[in-house]
Amino acid sequence: MSVKDLFDQKGLVSRVGCATNSKNAGYNATAISPIIEDGGAIPLIRGNVSQGAMSIHTHNKIWGTSLNFYDKTRSCGGSSGGDAGLVASRCVPLAIGSDIGGSLRIPAHFNGVVSFKPSNRRITYKGGSSPRFSKFDILSGHMNSISGPLAHSVNDCIEFFKL
Repeated sequence: MSVKDLFDQKGLVSRVGCATNSKNAGYNATAISPIIEDGGAIPLIRGNVSQGAMSIHTHNKIWGTSLNFYDKTRSCGGSSGGDAGLVASRCVPLAIGSDIGGSLRIPAHFNGVVSFKPSNRRITYKGGSSPRFSKFDILSGHMNSISGPLAHSVNDCIEFFKL
């Protein structure tokens, strides 16, 4: 499976599409391990994200632009666009992304795959990076990101939730 580049993975750098981020995690996000790995899924690749994970187009200055698998002149959406493109191109059967205002649903629509935004805290977000309203906004904390699947079918999403 693919893991959006904002979830911590042991030994890998989580940049959230920002060159200034260099968070080298010593652990896996809870949604990855123990939950997904214990269910038999193998994280193979990290999906590209828009810079700061706050855009409906997946582009950053580290990995560049993720293009639509079916038409390279079109966007794959964002911010989970890299993961949606990996699922659409059948590089992976399943991906885990995140959503605040459409970051799972928009890329799924752009790439012809299935996703939905689960209810709040249905899947743990512990170990995932969240954008802030502002770097000066210490009172309200992070925006509420929600973890969710990208897959080829509704049945694949059901299997994801069984994990």
